[in-house]
Amino acid sequence: MKVIQVIPKLDLAGAEIMCENLAVALNKKNIETIVVSLYNNKTVITERLQKRGIKVIYLDKRFGMDFSINKALYRVFKSEKPDVVHTHINVLQYVAIACCFARVKKVIHTVHSIASKEATPFRQKIYYFLFRSRKIVPVALSEEVKQSIIERYKLSEDRVPIVYNGIDLDRCTQKSNYKSREDIVFLHIGRFADVKNHPMLISAFSELVKARPKAELWLVGDGPNFDKAKRQVSDLGLEKNVKFWGLQSDVFKFLNEADVFVLPSKYEGMPMTLIEAMGSGMPIIASDVGGVPSMLTNDKNALLTDVNEKSILDAMIRMLDPSVREQFGNEAKLKSKDFSSDTMVDNYIRIYNS
Repeated sequence: MKVIQVIPKLDLAGAEIMCENLAVALNKKNIETIVVSLYNNKTVITERLQKRGIKVIYLDKRFGMDFSINKALYRVFKSEKPDVVHTHINVLQYVAIACCFARVKKVIHTVHSIASKEATPFRQKIYYFLFRSRKIVPVALSEEVKQSIIERYKLSEDRVPIVYNGIDLDRCTQKSNYKSREDIVFLHIGRFADVKNHPMLISAFSELVKARPKAELWLVGDGPNFDKAKRQVSDLGLEKNVKFWGLQSDVFKFLNEADVFVLPSKYEGMPMTLIEAMGSGMPIIASDVGGVPSMLTNDKNALLTDVNEKSILDAMIRMLDPSVREQFGNEAKLKSKDFSSDTMVDNYIRIYNS
């Protein structure tokens, strides 16, 4: 079997890391895998893939609608003759046409977020036709995402399989220290974008600092709202408490050194950073949105909050107790076994073969 994954580009973000993990896991199963990036961006992910012997093809896409990509994809599919094309994020408008002319029989599309948020209204109209005509199989990351696909595209239950995201759990280092400390560190890893809800997190943390002046908030990532977040920290006088680490290729050292992982997103599919935190035995605070409640159970292996400042602050205060952190961290580690890359790849192979 030969599988080609198509994705806009391979920046350090959730869908891109999932694409990498799947390519590596398929490769270990001796399934020939190629990754096609519409843009020419060379990143840490592309370097890692190529070091593992996984072929990456760049198509030099121009910004905006670029109809030359249809022809470029057609040439790739005719030359490589894949058994399956597996797409991520907003590439279907190009892939569908190319697959039709290249006579690719199996096309899979992973929906990485709630259906109404994953694509623009115009692209959703295209997806509506493609999914209902059975030309492409949509795969959901969670039950919540599945139901959003069924509702948006009027599909039956059996038309939308669920496959949880997975990571190589061997890369995670089990956290062993949950001791009490005045300089407790809360960690957020994610793109500085509206959906990740940095302003509310920073505001809640500013209230925590009033009771715990040495507490720290580490923010790992980059994005369009980065400068806005720095201004908010400055306006609140939190420069000594909040550390901006920028984009990091290895997040596991931060997961091991911090005390609590916080994900206050407005909505989510199945965030890779959450799985990485679980696999590392991190105590977790996360918004009770999207696919998150499919991954974690409130008051068992995490604290799930409403998307408001008071709920986030209350959870942060509760996590000051080291016994609470240890309990949730150990339980999260146990639950992470459901999200291994081995389980993910076996489920996708079943879909490829169906």
